[in-house]
Amino acid sequence: MKMGEEGGMREWLKEMREEMREGLKGVRKEIREVAEGQKEWMRKEVERIKEEIKEKEERWMREMEEMKEWIKALERQFEWREREERKKNIMVKGVKVEEGKIYEDQGGVRIERIRKLDGARKEKGCAVVVTLGSVEDKGKIMRNKWRMKGKDIWIEEDLSWNERKMRGRMRRVVMKKGGRARMGQGGGVWIEGE
Repeated sequence: MKMGEEGGMREWLKEMREEMREGLKGVRKEIREVAEGQKEWMRKEVERIKEEIKEKEERWMREMEEMKEWIKALERQFEWREREERKKNIMVKGVKVEEGKIYEDQGGVRIERIRKLDGARKEKGCAVVVTLGSVEDKGKIMRNKWRMKGKDIWIEEDLSWNERKMRGRMRRVVMKKGGRARMGQGGGVWIEGE
């Protein structure tokens, strides 16, 4: 190779190197731009997904609140029906009686149904729920239940689970104070000494 050619070759290599550097710079710039575009796209996608999740959570919370309200309404309706069904019922403990359907006039009251309860203490008789002909019949029995005093028979109102729980709480409060309490028909409480 001649000297002139060698210089031309160096020049050509130098130009090629420069072109390659410029090309690499361009490629790097393009890669950076693509990467930036990808980052921006990813950021937007993440934001979109976050927003979507937030909307779904809000919808679920609204639906959950609606379900809670619906359940509360059903519970109130159930309690109301239960109270309506129990209005004519009394609970008698300590009696020996057979289950039956409809009984004729018994001492001025009509007994429609007697239902024996399981789980009661059998040695003192059993517990039964008596469905009477009317609320007035129930009132007669509740006013005259004092006549059963001295006998091992107790007559009470047929209360729902919530009502029994509430009365139990009231009794405990009164007993802590050292008093005696009487529960009246309709949920009233008479505390001895007050």
